[in-house]
Amino acid sequence: MIKPRSTCPGYFAAICSLLLLTLSTADAVAKPNEPPKKRPLIERAKDLAVHGKVEQAKILLDKILANEPKNAEAWYLLGYVYQDMSIMDGGMKRARDCYLKTISIAPDHSEALRKLAELAGIDGNWQESIKYCNKALTCPNPDKRTYKSRAIAKSNLHLDKEALADFELYKLELPLQANGPRGMDEYATFLENAGQYEKAIKTLEVLEKYDGRPSLPVRRAKYYVKAGKPNEGIAILNRMIAKEPEDETLYADRALIFTSAGKLKEAVKDWDKAIELQPTSKYYQSRAALLDKLGNPQKAKADRLKALERD
Repeated sequence: MIKPRSTCPGYFAAICSLLLLTLSTADAVAKPNEPPKKRPLIERAKDLAVHGKVEQAKILLDKILANEPKNAEAWYLLGYVYQDMSIMDGGMKRARDCYLKTISIAPDHSEALRKLAELAGIDGNWQESIKYCNKALTCPNPDKRTYKSRAIAKSNLHLDKEALADFELYKLELPLQANGPRGMDEYATFLENAGQYEKAIKTLEVLEKYDGRPSLPVRRAKYYVKAGKPNEGIAILNRMIAKEPEDETLYADRALIFTSAGKLKEAVKDWDKAIELQPTSKYYQSRAALLDKLGNPQKAKADRLKALERD
């Protein structure tokens, strides 16, 4: 699952999904019936870039810029290429330099401003990311994906209501992208962060019709707990355990929900089963904490010793 905040598990994978290097479909499609070699170099470079042939694209872009050093689109595409080649030393810095060159030539290049915002986010500079997003959105032809970039930046600054509002603008402007499986997954997270658990639950219910990941109903169960409805969450886990009785993670998830509902004895039984199936250090530590709450310090101590043996 993707989390907007960098402090949330899986966030980095989530922000990486945001930073997938895409260009507009119109840019990526070749003109019909036109031989590739007769098409302008800039269009050929775009096609190569969006199809992952970045080294070939770079050759063409270097050639273009040698003759047209103030070609803003070529500088932007070169930044795109360097960002895609970020595993090379200095790739991200070169990408940033190219985007800065782009906006020095074309200050209203919204896509370059959005990219600068995302690179600022990678560096953890969320305030700077928001500034670039604001500039991108005031351009004559704003890149509407910027609403999502700004939503992530605001989420990392714990401006959760504002982040949700931006993501909803993204949904309004780009419904095909935002209402796909990935967009719904992200939307549920923004709703969760903003405390709109019921709406987050409904979003996941729709998503589960298209996405069979077992993590989604577990996540929905946890949302029920946050919404003050732990029994609904427990019911979800009950159904999942009935189908997968040997999956120790489900017992661990249900144990956490039982604990939040104050059903500590039921939680201990679930930790017992999880440990029986997979005796990990984490599970022993979790059961020890619960045993302390139940007034069983000796059993808790024994569990912590077992946990140390498995570290």
